[in-house]
Amino acid sequence: VSQVILARWMGEHDYGLYAYVWTWLLLLGGLASLGLPTAIQRLVPEYTERGDFDRLRGVLREGSLLTLGTSILTAGSACALLWLSEDSFLDSEYHWPLYLALVCVPVYALLEYQEGIARSYHWANLAFAPPYLYRPLILLAGLACLALLGITMSATVVMWVTLASIVVAGIGQTVVLWRKLRNVVP
Repeated sequence: VSQVILARWMGEHDYGLYAYVWTWLLLLGGLASLGLPTAIQRLVPEYTERGDFDRLRGVLREGSLLTLGTSILTAGSACALLWLSEDSFLDSEYHWPLYLALVCVPVYALLEYQEGIARSYHWANLAFAPPYLYRPLILLAGLACLALLGITMSATVVMWVTLASIVVAGIGQTVVLWRKLRNVVP
């Protein structure tokens, strides 16, 4: 639903730009997490069943740091590549939306990792609501406010609001997840 609304608000040209950079965000965010969102779903039950809470705490903490580190490295490398080749393969209208999408990559990858943790504990609302419900609702609410102010919905404007929505959803999920983990991980 959010994509249909965005397409109507933005127009076909800017929506095409947005869809292009959103695809890069999804691709790089998924790759940067190194498969840890899936691996954690196997490791949490295994370590919990064995009572190996040192390894459990380690994989929860270090997996988050590894996801964040690799995604920052991935996004930074992509930013450098874009900056070095800015004039050679993309029109300039792609640059700012793409840079903003790359800034989103670390938070997006961390959201995916935390989704894996929440799924391993069967916390479906915590796993799925932030990325699939709250983020799009925050995005649409932010854009509706901007539309009421008369601001044109360009790909760059929408990527700024997308960045804000991913950060807000990510912070919310992080706070709730780590509070819940304190109650189940000794």
